[in-house]
Amino acid sequence: MARDQLFLTTKVWISNGGYEKAKASIEESLRKLKSDYIDLMLIHQPFNDYYGTYRAMEEAYREGKLRAIGVSNFYPDRLVDLCQFVEITHAVNQVGTHPFLQQGAAHEIIKKYGVQHESWGPFAEGKKGMFSNPVIQEIGGKYGKSAAQTILRFLIQSDVVVIPKSTHQARMAENFDVFDFSLSEADMEAIRGLDEGTSAFLSHQDPAQLNSSPLCTEERNGRMDYVQLGGSDIRASRLCVGCMSFGDPASKMHAWTLDPQKSEEIIRYALELGINFFDTANTYSAGTSEEYLGRAIKNNVSRDKVVLASKVYFNEGHLSRTAILREINGTLRRLGTDYLDLYIIHRFDSDTPVEETMEALHSLVKAGKVRALGASAMYGYQFCQLQMCAKGHGWTPFVSMQNHYNLLYREDERELIPICDQMHVARTPYSPLAAGRLARPEWSADTLRSRTDKVAASKYDSTQESDRRIVKRVQELAEKYAATMTQIALAWQFAKGVTSPIIGATKAEYFDDAAGALNITVKAKLFCPEIAGLFCRIAGLFCHDSRANLSLKPVCFGIAIS
Repeated sequence: MARDQLFLTTKVWISNGGYEKAKASIEESLRKLKSDYIDLMLIHQPFNDYYGTYRAMEEAYREGKLRAIGVSNFYPDRLVDLCQFVEITHAVNQVGTHPFLQQGAAHEIIKKYGVQHESWGPFAEGKKGMFSNPVIQEIGGKYGKSAAQTILRFLIQSDVVVIPKSTHQARMAENFDVFDFSLSEADMEAIRGLDEGTSAFLSHQDPAQLNSSPLCTEERNGRMDYVQLGGSDIRASRLCVGCMSFGDPASKMHAWTLDPQKSEEIIRYALELGINFFDTANTYSAGTSEEYLGRAIKNNVSRDKVVLASKVYFNEGHLSRTAILREINGTLRRLGTDYLDLYIIHRFDSDTPVEETMEALHSLVKAGKVRALGASAMYGYQFCQLQMCAKGHGWTPFVSMQNHYNLLYREDERELIPICDQMHVARTPYSPLAAGRLARPEWSADTLRSRTDKVAASKYDSTQESDRRIVKRVQELAEKYAATMTQIALAWQFAKGVTSPIIGATKAEYFDDAAGALNITVKAKLFCPEIAGLFCRIAGLFCHDSRANLSLKPVCFGIAIS
């Protein structure tokens, strides 16, 4: 497609505010977009030195690098103030606007100054039952249109440019199909009556919300943050989807796994939240987890937009060269891809020389079948042995460790975690919520998984009496910080240096809950000391020796929670 057939918009982030940083940011955007010009450049938030930012944008406009300039999330007072002292008028003010927050007063001021009102989040991510609202549904039914199409049509007729976000082709087509009908004035007035005047996300004029928001301290992409995975060039989301929840129950691994359709719905929802990191294994539900994941990725997103991880060990030959070369081909076939972003050894193999294992893994990287290597669930000395072997032979080392870690199980703080930190290895722990026990006040839940997950029961239930004190403290902190227990437990993980905890979910809303932890990460260091003083018994101290099926008896080490 010719460049002049596209209209590209991008923004200058808060941390790049000010004249010099903004100039550099504009040049960086041009480089990344591989374009000589940008059609519309916005100031992302009304913070930092946005006057200096605007001067840099005006300069780039005069040089032909920007065709138009504007702002985003500027409330009327900030907008009017800026309009008084600039030479080039804003083309756009992009603000959160939807039926429950219609920005009526702001809209009039925006238009008065000749600025186009543009809506980000026209669906408010479906919050507050947006798509099931009876008024919107009834009106849409009259025209044979969906709730989403009715919302977009309402905003368009209100002279608001809309930015409906989706990664699904069918939804994109549906969102464009809104120009063949018009809402009556009565319908418009009915939807106007839904206005609540409050944001579903964040008020830029509320100091209390800004204090707990990462806006001024961390780069965000919608609701998701991203980070380099250890020493690799892989950029992964701060949350990882645990795909053990997907697969055929007939495989007899778990009774609670989801079928292909439900699995794809969960995966699609995670993608729309900005999650790009997915973790599975060759033996999850006899390989059907990989199949379901690969199918969903193919149907919903470009392969290069996601980070796919899988594992090898619980198979014939464990980590022998023959087994590794055989199993990677099966994994790639089931996922429907020609490469894997992260290949993880599921356990340490005491029966195979470490040199044989590491050389085989290195050969996969050299062949282009694997981008990076990871490890999981072993003792610190075993992990160190593998890393030193790779270093000594010039082979590919591990960049991630997927260990068992949460507020109820912290044994790895003794040895494995310090080794990972020293070697700059990313930590992506499994069971960060202790199989739901840190996500609810009650120890057990009446769900199919809770009733049938004997592995989780063996990990946690023997220390239930002492661990309930920790769960209670998490509940108290959730109430204090107006958060959920899930968000407190995950924010604690981030404060402890975790890169990306693995979230296994069978319901889409669980990912909404988990993503909320990113909004309170700034406060995590404040509430960590409030957890101190409790003493945890190290629950479920399992023998990492792959040849043993027994678990060691839990013992009390008296480690303070901090």
